[in-house]
Amino acid sequence: MNFVRTEYSFKQCFYPLDRAVQDSVDLGYESICIIDTTTFGWIKFEKACLSAGVKPIYGLTVIMTDKSVPHRSKHKTCDVSEEIILIAKDQKGVTELYEIYRKSTERFNRFSRILPKDLFDTDLIVIGNKFPHTINRTDICCWTAKYPQIEDKVVYQLISGDRGEPPLPEHRLTPNELIYHFGLKKTSARGQIEMLAGEVILPKAEMIKYNGKLDFEAQCWRGLEHRGVFDEKYDKRLQYEIDMIKSKNFQDYFMIVADMIYDAKQTMIVGPGRGSSGGSLVCYALGITNIDPIEHGLIFERFIDVNRSDYPDIDTDYPDTRRADVITRTRDKYQSVEKLATITQYSPKTILNDFAKEYDIPPWEVDSVKNSIIERSSGDARAKACLADTLEGEAGVAFLENYPHMAVIGSAEGHARHHGTHAAGIIVLDEPLTNYGAVDARAGIVCLEGSDAEGIGLLKIDCLGLRTLSVIENCLKLSGIPLHEIYSVPLDDPDSIEVFNGTDLSDIFQFDGDAIGMVCSRITVKSFNDLVAITALGRPGALNSGGTDDYIRINEGEKEPIFYGDAYKKITEATNGVVVYQEQTMVLLREVGSLSWEDVNIMRKIISKSRGDEFFNKYRDKFLDGAEQNGYSKDEAETIWDAIASMGSYAFNKSHAVAYAMISYWCAYCKTKYPLNFLAANLNNAKDDNHALKLLRRYVKDHDIDYVCVDPDKSQAGWTIQDGKLVGGLTNIKGVGEKKAQDIIARRDGYSERPMTVTMMKHLMHPVTPFDVLYPIDTTYAHIYRDFDVDHIADIKQGVHTTIIGKLVTKDLRDRNDVQSILKRGGKRVTENTHYLNLTIEDDTGVIKGTIAPFDMDRLEGMHLADSLAINDVIALSGSVREGWSTLSIRGVKNVADT
Repeated sequence: MNFVRTEYSFKQCFYPLDRAVQDSVDLGYESICIIDTTTFGWIKFEKACLSAGVKPIYGLTVIMTDKSVPHRSKHKTCDVSEEIILIAKDQKGVTELYEIYRKSTERFNRFSRILPKDLFDTDLIVIGNKFPHTINRTDICCWTAKYPQIEDKVVYQLISGDRGEPPLPEHRLTPNELIYHFGLKKTSARGQIEMLAGEVILPKAEMIKYNGKLDFEAQCWRGLEHRGVFDEKYDKRLQYEIDMIKSKNFQDYFMIVADMIYDAKQTMIVGPGRGSSGGSLVCYALGITNIDPIEHGLIFERFIDVNRSDYPDIDTDYPDTRRADVITRTRDKYQSVEKLATITQYSPKTILNDFAKEYDIPPWEVDSVKNSIIERSSGDARAKACLADTLEGEAGVAFLENYPHMAVIGSAEGHARHHGTHAAGIIVLDEPLTNYGAVDARAGIVCLEGSDAEGIGLLKIDCLGLRTLSVIENCLKLSGIPLHEIYSVPLDDPDSIEVFNGTDLSDIFQFDGDAIGMVCSRITVKSFNDLVAITALGRPGALNSGGTDDYIRINEGEKEPIFYGDAYKKITEATNGVVVYQEQTMVLLREVGSLSWEDVNIMRKIISKSRGDEFFNKYRDKFLDGAEQNGYSKDEAETIWDAIASMGSYAFNKSHAVAYAMISYWCAYCKTKYPLNFLAANLNNAKDDNHALKLLRRYVKDHDIDYVCVDPDKSQAGWTIQDGKLVGGLTNIKGVGEKKAQDIIARRDGYSERPMTVTMMKHLMHPVTPFDVLYPIDTTYAHIYRDFDVDHIADIKQGVHTTIIGKLVTKDLRDRNDVQSILKRGGKRVTENTHYLNLTIEDDTGVIKGTIAPFDMDRLEGMHLADSLAINDVIALSGSVREGWSTLSIRGVKNVADT
């Protein structure tokens, strides 16, 4: 038996899990015991061992102390402390280890700890020598490698920060080397553990049961009736979906999610749906989504894979300020509800940043390699060798000439770095979660990634927080409109549609971004379907493939659509002969190429994961054969395949596009019907004070809004509209939070018998807010604008020399010898003036990006600026914007603080 500690003992060793298992197999071990300091790797460890044909044994390294609270002494944390190893004999032992881990994190104080009493009722194998009921270390060798081979020591030291020189080797040892260093008697004791620990299969959960009283099928039909739908086409589709869901035993899952969303809708706005769930009529009938899949031409098979039995993803958006409420409500109904974890791996750029910092390598020395990093899709055979391969390129070789000790860092790519909390995923279970996984009580997470949790049968539900929904909810509340009315707003309201044909798309979800906003500006929006198309066409795949430009030109009558046969026309006529959506790709593959749903779903996942043409084209021959059997000539079939592949391999999920477009439309509706309250709601839900200040400045300038930062007599907690005037909330005041604001309001307005305090009166009569100065750059540097010839960013004219001042937003040192640049030059490498510096600054009127060209870097001390300038520094830039460009060619730089 071999003990292994892997990457999931975060930053305590350097050993990829798969490599640890394979090394053990190569050395002839028939069983392997994992003894990490966490259980994050257990599911992967089980799969790796079973695949390699070796016996997995589960252990956990913990710190045992005799006190739950650290000693007050500066020199010790407790009277007795020891690192011990706990090993499960059977499946019950596995759950005991899960529970031990939970207890250790509950007692965290500088480190996680357990007490001797935690082991009294367990039947675990314990390796340690300071506490009773333990196996003495002299009876067993528990040595484990901290890194695979001697040459990996550098990477281990960089990851762990351990610079010590131990008396014994820390790399992987062969069985003979173990005997040499530790003695035969000690190594043979490992066989005792192997015999004590039986064949253990990690526990798997059964499908969770809905604990309500409603019947799934009856509720589906009742919901469709409530929607006012009475149509044979809908009845047939609903029965088909019901039968499919029941055949997979998913009905409890659907009822749990529907129940969560129903509860949430009683007090908050819930998004119309997200992802492929919009293609389900069952979801629409149960109120899980607000999207009619038949009306929008969405397909159920995009949602549930007929060939797999894992739960389909039902992702739901909630207001970002209310997501915690959803989780709390769910905890009231089910025994275990915990947030999922995420594992962050070392990426090439992270490795370069971290390791260069450890070796005091200047950032600009690393930038040339960072800018040359080879990028590969996740399915590529060398997906985790991007940095290693980059270091063999020209920029990498030049870098290693100066820093040869960095040659080994590529091996860290893909290695686990740390764990965090999943942004949306929660696990719902109606029994103790420690039956199936450890819980980190301190972090409030289950020690499982989403794929691992689903792999052992746990129900994962994604509850996403969306700021835009907080804005819409706040707008409706300020307007006195019941929240549920947003779900029934007509999608053909002329005023709301016309918003998208105007020039002001600010605060419209998605459409206020550059890409989608640009696409929208080139299309005459006539209906909600146009919004759906624009939402999909503004994505990188569509933009880069040329599909967006083709769609726009055809839509605006500048070009005729091309249809490759009747089937192609039927499927793409609504999108001008362009394959815009994944659903169109799926139907074309089925109807033209006769591919099975299994193949179609595999290809759909290739599209979803952006794995690109290499994987997509593996199905080319199968498609061509099917098309020819359906009566298409070889030329026709190849033309259709090329049309699908050029756009279809990057197409966007239409169900997702419909959901996003609906939220965009809701924003336009609120902006049209309740403009002032929509304005106030955006301020109340700004990302931060700087974002709110920019919003306020824009509203005052563009809409001639009269405002006051705080009104001592009228201000509520947040921004409100009173008598047509924008009134700032008490929470704008420095030192006043939501709770204090409500207390002040209650005392001021007579709802509380307690009088106002002196501090409260001071807050009201002399408030200090982030909005006291609407134009901070203009105000602070008025003397510079007055005494020098300085322009505002918004007033810059192309081709005219200018000087501007502003706050530094971004800085980016670039290398002309990065991979992309060398490829564009046909492989030619630049030998002089290799670097240039991009700077982005912002004043009170706008934002602009500027570039210090390579031939100006020495004159302007560009390398020094890259190192010395800090974000939020106020700097002056001089230069000009060339005709047809939007970037400032920088000819001079000065830090305004030096003036």
